[in-house]
Amino acid sequence: MHDDFARNLRLLCSYYKSIAEVCRRLNVNRPQFNRYLSGRYRPSANTLRRFC
Repeated sequence: MHDDFARNLRLLCSYYKSIAEVCRRLNVNRPQFNRYLSGRYRPSANTLRRFC
C-alpha cells in the first residue's frame, strides 16, 4: 500500500512543473512530502483527507 501511495504521488508530481508547486497546492512542507514520496512514511488520516 505504501508503494502504491508513493507511486501515485510521483504521478501527481508529473502533472505539475515542480514538486514545490505540488507541496504549495497541498499545503504540506517539502521535507515531509519527500518522506511520503520515498514511501518511508504515510500521511495521517487528516492529511490524506486534505490530499483528496
